[in-house]
Amino acid sequence: MKINYGIAIFSLLMTVLFTGVFRDDEFYEPYIFLKHRPSFKLLFVSPTGMSDKTLEDLSPEMQKEELMFDEFVIQSGVQYPGDPWSFIPVLFIQFTLSLFTINIFKSRFPNKIPYWKPIVHYIINLITTTLCLAAILTIDHLVSTFGFVLVILAFNGFSYYFLTKNSNS
Repeated sequence: MKINYGIAIFSLLMTVLFTGVFRDDEFYEPYIFLKHRPSFKLLFVSPTGMSDKTLEDLSPEMQKEELMFDEFVIQSGVQYPGDPWSFIPVLFIQFTLSLFTINIFKSRFPNKIPYWKPIVHYIINLITTTLCLAAILTIDHLVSTFGFVLVILAFNGFSYYFLTKNSNS
């Protein structure tokens, strides 16, 4: 049981290290992306945006922010011409959510379940998580973000419960 939580925590760590959100430097729209190297930084923003400011015009803190944006977004090719790997963070996020959901339910309801049910849970919730993340990035408002996160968590829990409630053994 503890090993399973260890795997879930490791998955969470990998998700945080390799998933990021950047704000477009022209329109300030958020996009999720796969980082080219591990970093605990989650949000990448260009302080200069599309203005005529140079790096020297910024404070040391903003210079660091601009350099991080350039490395993770511009130089890695995430923003232009687009990121062909942008679906991978969603896979990481749902994998982590599924691991935590399964571990929570296993600790509360220790019934043995067929091996295929967690796979079905992952696939069903991958669709829901993808749609909710798209809505979060599109609407881009704190209250709606909180609401969609609750929908993701609730759907993960309810779907696993309904998949496993009739498991005998």
